[in-house]
Amino acid sequence: PAERDTSEKDTAALRTGQDANFLHIFQANPPRIQTPVEKKEIDLMSSYNRLERIVGHLYTRSENASGNSSSLTVVDNRSGKKLEIPIKNGVIPSKDFWKLGLRTYDPGYKNTASCTSRITFINGGKGLLAYRGIPIEQLAEKSSFLETAFLLMYGKLPNQPQLKEWVQNVMKHTFLHENLKSMMRNFRYDAHPMGMVISTIGAMSTFHPEANPAIKGQSVYNDKKLRNEQIHRLIGGMMTSAAYAYCHRIGRYPETSGIKT
Repeated sequence: PAERDTSEKDTAALRTGQDANFLHIFQANPPRIQTPVEKKEIDLMSSYNRLERIVGHLYTRSENASGNSSSLTVVDNRSGKKLEIPIKNGVIPSKDFWKLGLRTYDPGYKNTASCTSRITFINGGKGLLAYRGIPIEQLAEKSSFLETAFLLMYGKLPNQPQLKEWVQNVMKHTFLHENLKSMMRNFRYDAHPMGMVISTIGAMSTFHPEANPAIKGQSVYNDKKLRNEQIHRLIGGMMTSAAYAYCHRIGRYPETSGIKT
């Protein structure tokens, strides 16, 4: 109970901040209907994951409020040069070391953050994985593939009208071109399914030159209708490609074995 009270206070303190929308995604869009016990467990886990993600923000803001500097001071003993590097979310930008003529070396990227994400939260040491603040366990148990895809794209789980429209749009693009099927049949019988799917998705890009910025220019990104259609094509094609890779592995193709598609 004490930990729950603290989490609620921390969350309330950030409601007026720039992360307010993100923090309320789970509460505003719970996955389907849960029992009171399930809902309590989900709320606790979701609050924990969100607070883990923003702890850097809280720490930085508290430092600024107290008048302390959120930075790292580096002194080059060779030249006496001093460098002030800003600290944000517990991370410093390594490119700032260029000013001293230095590069950072981190074998295996064991202590290097390559990007930031508002979609995925990972804490490997604690075995935590969440998408848009929702634990992966809950998504696996309560949500379908297309519901989760909608969550990743738009930041929240769909309501029933949104889900119906989303499913209709995606399912229109689940057919594979015959050339793609022929390509997949040329893989070895024991080829790894992921390798087959990755290659097929890459080949799909050659079937829609009107959406390829290398051919049509960067203006394709300004066409919202075209962007959405490409999203539907990719997700729909992914489902069928994965299924076809499985059929190839077992040697039973939908066209010849009577499997319904």
